[in-house]
This record gives sequence, structure tokens and C-alpha cells, in this order.
Amino acid sequence: MAVIRQIHPLWNDRTLEKSILAENKFFDRSSSYKLFVDLFNRNIPDYFTLKSLTKGKSVVDISSGNGVALEIFREQGYEIFGVDYFINESHNYEPFLKSQNIKYLLHDCSKLPLPLADKSFDLLTHIGSIHNFPETIWLDILDEFARIAKRTIFVLVNNGEEMKNNLDKFLTYDLDGFELTLTNNRNEFRWDKQ
Repeated sequence: MAVIRQIHPLWNDRTLEKSILAENKFFDRSSSYKLFVDLFNRNIPDYFTLKSLTKGKSVVDISSGNGVALEIFREQGYEIFGVDYFINESHNYEPFLKSQNIKYLLHDCSKLPLPLADKSFDLLTHIGSIHNFPETIWLDILDEFARIAKRTIFVLVNNGEEMKNNLDKFLTYDLDGFELTLTNNRNEFRWDKQ
């Protein structure tokens, strides 16, 4: 518990205790906490500044998996929503998400358009999942993200080898009113509405 508190001082004991109980009941999520807290503090720190938060700020995590990222944002006061698809019983996150009162939609994220309204979320995150989709639709997926997000899009690409083929496209792509404002030129990308 001390490690997470040192990394992210806004995290509190109540949330951490609840998360640990949930991970013991459903599956091991502990490695995800440090990864996501470090990732968010490095790339979207303005979303962790409570004084900038106004009521009703919202986050959607596309390919949300076990909901760890959403849980972190909920603790910061955001309205959260996840989208993911059912893989099989061993990767069925539905019982966990229900237990945590996380709103979500079961949908294959490679089937576009996504069933979400235009400009319906302040922040859209897509963490470590784009490599699951054919590279031929990656830019279409980014266009869909720009349709859904109001302010910020954050994408983490897990597989560096696949990113090599698309890095130039990501760095130069005209994303409908969004400007690439942060990248480590490898696998972390942030676009903000201009």
C-alpha cells in the first residue's frame, strides 16, 4: 500500500483496500496499478489535478479490460465508462465490473463505428490494446476516437515492433481538430483538442 501512496498521493486507503479485496476475489490486478498510475502521472497529469476538476468530467476507456484505469479515474471524481468485448470465460470481466459499479458496454472495438455519441467524453483512453486490431484499421480507430472525445485522447501501444510500422502515421496523422501534444516517439501518444 505504501508504494502506491508514494507514487500517487491522491490515492486513498479506502479505494486501495476495496481494490485489493476485488483482485483477490476475481483475479490478480496488482501489477496494473503501478503501471497505470505511473503512466497517467507522466502523460496526462492535468487529469489528476483536483482543482481543475469540474463536476461531470468524464472518461471512457476503450478496451477497458478489468477496469483498473477506470477505477483510478473514478477515485479522482470522474464519471467513468468502459467498452470491451467478451473473449471467453477465463477473460470474463463482467462480474468484477458489476461488483465495482463500473458502467460498461460489451462491444467488439474493431467494429466501427462504436456505439457512443459524438463528443460524449472529456478524455478517451486506449491502453495497450490497439495491437489486437488489424493495422489496416488503426487510423480508422483514431478517427473514431476523435469523434467520441471532447478534449483529450491518450493511446498506449503495447507492442513496439508493430508500432514501428505505424509510427510515422501516428506522428503526422491529421486527427480532425486534435493536435499531437505529447509522444515519446515509441508507444505513448496524447492528442488534445485545438
